[in-house]
Amino acid sequence: MSAFVPLLDMEQAERLPARAREVVEYRKSGLSLNHIQGCPLDCAYCIRHTYGLWDQRQPRALMPDVEAVERLVSHRYFQAHVTPVQLLNRATDPFLPSVRPHTLAVVPEQVPTAPRTTCLPSLGTS
Repeated sequence: MSAFVPLLDMEQAERLPARAREVVEYRKSGLSLNHIQGCPLDCAYCIRHTYGLWDQRQPRALMPDVEAVERLVSHRYFQAHVTPVQLLNRATDPFLPSVRPHTLAVVPEQVPTAPRTTCLPSLGTS
């Protein structure tokens, strides 16, 4: 699938803070897939500043959707049909117009292997 948001090149990705480069993140509640980062909404509750991304307002992809899903399902804590998965909930809104196609593309790729998928959209998008 081609990118709907600009894809960072290797040099741009390497300039990101280390935590921002983590595409799959372990959380007590499961795994979080965050291969797209950046959001123009500036929601008061946003946590992207904790990843050094507060000024990144334009969504950017760290890698293609298919590669992100491959990293998710090959993660050492991923268990098919067991591990809860959260999508794009760290540094973007999964339903921004430019991000939504990625959200919808990733869901069919990983839903057959995950018991539940959680998307946490902002209240400010349509």
